[in-house]
Amino acid sequence: MTDKSLEILTEHIKSLILEQGFTDVTFARVRKLDEYIPSFTQWLEKDYHAEMSFMENYKDKRVDPAVLVPGAKSVVVAIMNYYPENKQPGEIPQIAKYAYGRDYHKVLKKKLLKVLNQLVAEYGISGRAFVDSAPVMEKPWGEISGMGWIGKNGCLIHPRSGSYFVMGELIIDAELEYGKPAVMACGSCMKCINACPTKAIVAPGVINSEKCLSYLTIEKKDEEIWEVDSMYNRVFGCDICQDVCPWNKKSKPTTEPDFNPRNDLMKLTVDRWSEYNEQDFNRSFAGTPLMRAGYKGIQRTLKKIKAERNV
Repeated sequence: MTDKSLEILTEHIKSLILEQGFTDVTFARVRKLDEYIPSFTQWLEKDYHAEMSFMENYKDKRVDPAVLVPGAKSVVVAIMNYYPENKQPGEIPQIAKYAYGRDYHKVLKKKLLKVLNQLVAEYGISGRAFVDSAPVMEKPWGEISGMGWIGKNGCLIHPRSGSYFVMGELIIDAELEYGKPAVMACGSCMKCINACPTKAIVAPGVINSEKCLSYLTIEKKDEEIWEVDSMYNRVFGCDICQDVCPWNKKSKPTTEPDFNPRNDLMKLTVDRWSEYNEQDFNRSFAGTPLMRAGYKGIQRTLKKIKAERNV
């Protein structure tokens, strides 16, 4: 394929992605992620993945998309802004902003598949779409493709949009024009590290999950989860390290309707949460990220929040 043809195909894919409402899209050549293997291995060896044993699986596929998708030549990285126009009042139990609306896995996957199906029809391109649904190292590919850099809080930071976005990828068998790797631009800033109330950020870009409020409120399944002194009013996820990030001063409200908060979400006081039984919870939050923790997980965290408030 000529350079001109590569340019045309790349621009066409970019336009298709952006037409679906994505915020930005970048491209990287498929290769093994050799430079990320040592830090990932060390993270596992220190048990910073806690009970997320799935992180230990499929290491070959995790570091090499060509193993995951035979014949793959390009990784297409797409991000979508979820920053809400309106936020929960600070006094009620806080839910991470990405969980205000519909489950982003469903939203992004549907849009990416639509693009992929069009590429199949137009060019005979084959591949797969991923939204945190397989061992794809999303943030490294975001960095390599030039989307942004992995910040000290472990989030991928976009130079124009900050970090309030979710990611998805197309791994396809077509060559494209590729971006240049992003350069770390956090400088000497330590705001995220200093702001983390549980000191879960043990080094720049390194998160000890056992201390992370997001992990504790979502992923950990034990009845007694408390590796921390307080939940800091977090009932599902935590945005503290993002809220203080200077790059997020550039955040603008999302234009994706599926990410708009459900009305009752903005009114969920401790008392209102306590009125839910499991059936009510499942009916109210079906199709949202809150189902990841489930009724029992949310109630377990609320029990801790109530104890802290002496309710």
